[in-house]
Amino acid sequence: MEDVQKVYLGFDHYRLQRTFSYAMRENLVQNLHRADIRYTFHAEDDFDLAVFASAEDMISQLPKIEGKNVRKCLLAGFDVDDFNDDPAASKFLSDASINCANKADYLVTFFESQMRALLRMGIRKEIRLVQPKPTFLDDDIPQAEKDAFRSYYRIPKGRKVIVSFGFQRDMDSVAILDNLSRVLPDYEFLCFGYQEKDFLRQKMQERLSHQTNIRYVESLPEELYHSALVSVDALFFPQIFLTYPIVILDFIAHNVPIVSYRAIDLPELVNENTALHPTSFAELYKALRDIQDVNKAKNAKAHLLPYML
Repeated sequence: MEDVQKVYLGFDHYRLQRTFSYAMRENLVQNLHRADIRYTFHAEDDFDLAVFASAEDMISQLPKIEGKNVRKCLLAGFDVDDFNDDPAASKFLSDASINCANKADYLVTFFESQMRALLRMGIRKEIRLVQPKPTFLDDDIPQAEKDAFRSYYRIPKGRKVIVSFGFQRDMDSVAILDNLSRVLPDYEFLCFGYQEKDFLRQKMQERLSHQTNIRYVESLPEELYHSALVSVDALFFPQIFLTYPIVILDFIAHNVPIVSYRAIDLPELVNENTALHPTSFAELYKALRDIQDVNKAKNAKAHLLPYML
């Protein structure tokens, strides 16, 4: 980062309660503290750099700093809303994300694959690679806080919990999750961020056919985030595009194993060294069934240490 005296962190407060946006905010705060750089959440303060963690944040917060002579930085392709939620779309980034990228003075990404993807979208603004760091450097929190995630979702002790997140209108991914919940009835599946309106409009009898061991929850409360990092048994990604790389990084830093079924992006983060990549439903079932004994959690953390130092 250039010689910055103070940073404005522009976040839409509504989105902080409905997405994993709070994880990016907390990560930025922790790393600004570590770098001894001052920051503010108040647009009326004096600052010389405005940072927006998503296009939606930039759209809502940019008018508040209109007229200020400050540089504008966008964290590009991180948030679920940065991606096109239409599976038939010819481009993977949303129109809002592309428009905001062109309004920023420069963009920030974590990995070269993200940079290449932005260039393929025709974005020609300066793109800077920033070394990602986990949000929490230790887990010195009260035991009650560590237990809060499982307690809140009433997950019995010893029952494995599989978490998925980061996609919206993707019925193929929903079908994969539903099928898994049927063949792994002793597991608990939690999918955060599910917003498919067709699902919500299903008749009650159709919705009752969904397994009781799978829940589609709009968001993970911020106060349960750290607890989730130390409580989850595995992350499972049924989708093609991965979002919230800092959240994935946080789980990897906490030795949570990853299973990825169809993902094609973020190869630096999710690859053969960091995750299991089953190619059939039978292999997927076996990977999750044996996740406690067969996973790459330790390898993943070691593989990402150069990024996290």
